Amino acid sequence: TTFTDDTGVRSPAGISAIGNAQVDTAKYQFGGASALFGTGEDALRITDGIDQSDWDTTWTYECWFNATSLQDNNYLIHNRGIVWLGGPNRSTHSNEVILALSASPSGSVSFYVNFTPISGGWQTNQWYHIAVTHDNGTTEVFVDGTSLGTASTKNYLFTDALNLDIGKHLSTSGNDFNGHIDEIRISDSVRYSSAFTPSTLPFTNDANTKLLIHADGADGSTDFVDDNA
Repeated sequence: TTFTDDTGVRSPAGISAIGNAQVDTAKYQFGGASALFGTGEDALRITDGIDQSDWDTTWTYECWFNATSLQDNNYLIHNRGIVWLGGPNRSTHSNEVILALSASPSGSVSFYVNFTPISGGWQTNQWYHIAVTHDNGTTEVFVDGTSLGTASTKNYLFTDALNLDIGKHLSTSGNDFNGHIDEIRISDSVRYSSAFTPSTLPFTNDANTKLLIHADGADGSTDFVDDNA
């Protein structure tokens, strides 16, 4: 007489707005709003609700971003041990899966996956889709659906709860992202394995979604919701 729901649905992750991070209706890719990060240490911080052991060998991190200014080492997403989007490589973390995005004031950009540079470029005040996939030892970077290259990386077995910052480094000051980020999604599957056209609609929750932030709401709100209930 016991019946079990095997959908794997979990409670939404807890999201805290740090600094002056807020909902902004001035710029957005979808839904009429996005997350705004200023020149200080603004961030969206996720400290509960996700177990990073859910994606040991396959995952996808992705979002849309629009930079107000470009400096060196603009962090979009920082999750130590899974993937870094932004920031310098650090020898003390050389055994981790590291993806760094370093943007120069001129607008040129280099990606670093375990010390291997993957180069691209973009401008300020323009929306771009970025996706990073990891498939059993291979990490690949896509910008607007075009692959910028791959790098060999390791698989990891994670046992601790996720600590993740969007818009800044988890623990160090400086090198913070200045601009807007929209449609942030983390999946326990490889969403893209070849060139693709980014979706023209907001992401929808499915069985492989582990975190989904639309960053919608009233202008100036600091209430960010994980649409993964």
